[in-house]
Amino acid sequence: MATNLDLIRGALTHLGVLTEVEQPSAEQAADGLTVLNDLLEDWAGEGIEVGQYPQTDLSEDYPGPSTTVPTVKAMLAVYLASHYERPVPPTVGMIASRGYDRLIRDTVRAQIGEADTSRKLPRGDGQCPVASILTGD
Repeated sequence: MATNLDLIRGALTHLGVLTEVEQPSAEQAADGLTVLNDLLEDWAGEGIEVGQYPQTDLSEDYPGPSTTVPTVKAMLAVYLASHYERPVPPTVGMIASRGYDRLIRDTVRAQIGEADTSRKLPRGDGQCPVASILTGD
């Protein structure tokens, strides 16, 4: 499982602020945690629920499903780009966009639910009677 610090480190690495072997400074980690909370709050406002709640501990596990970790890292990089005056690399933007689209799609699917096709519904007004091509009726 990824910790909040892992997500922040991954986002800063995506932006080129950190190398693969560097760790965020205390200030970078604190800023990253604030922006992570902003990101998760934005998602909640859009109806995207990944089990989020305000994060206060860098060493705590990210509260969402592990399948959302790449999307969170990429989206966090997008949110942090202006803080560090860095452009978002195209591949990171693609990962963020595709992941966010998937989250929106999953949210809509969860809200719609499955259709019940077990009942026969009335045909409604204006329907033509059923004709058989075999009998000419």
